Amino acid sequence: MAFYQLSWILVRIKLLFLTYLFMCLATVLTVLFTMTSIPDLLNLHAHQQQQQFAEEQSQQITGWLKTLTYALKDKLGNAVNSLLQRSEQSSQSTHDQTITAVAIKLNALSKLLKLTPYDEDGTLVAQLKPVSEKSIEPVLLICPIAMECETSTCNPQSLLQNTHC
Repeated sequence: MAFYQLSWILVRIKLLFLTYLFMCLATVLTVLFTMTSIPDLLNLHAHQQQQQFAEEQSQQITGWLKTLTYALKDKLGNAVNSLLQRSEQSSQSTHDQTITAVAIKLNALSKLLKLTPYDEDGTLVAQLKPVSEKSIEPVLLICPIAMECETSTCNPQSLLQNTHC
């Protein structure tokens, strides 16, 4: 995946947080990192959405995406329901209806994040490639565990970090 696509994904993360304001951060990151870690599955899903021959049927929610949804449900448990709005949740919804509703969301997310090898016209641009983990690894800093001075001779004050440019 090209650097500009990764930048585009990071810009869209803000939209994810606004869209799923009440969703747990761990759920958002699990879904995001899952989606960026499975380019082969997303290639297969997107290809099945494009009718290539007269005998083929285009499917918007493919078995590939439903399989992913089942795996996410196993990983997230009941937190997977936070992917749905309250109006989409019902006590009478069957397991299959919930899986389909979440799969629809994942399909929309893949398009929103441009995790598809096809353009808007259905033309194959290029197969998705894995995201380099080096490009998204976190910045780590060594910091004290305590948030304030804890010796017997000081008042509990904030610890300050002096910096010089």
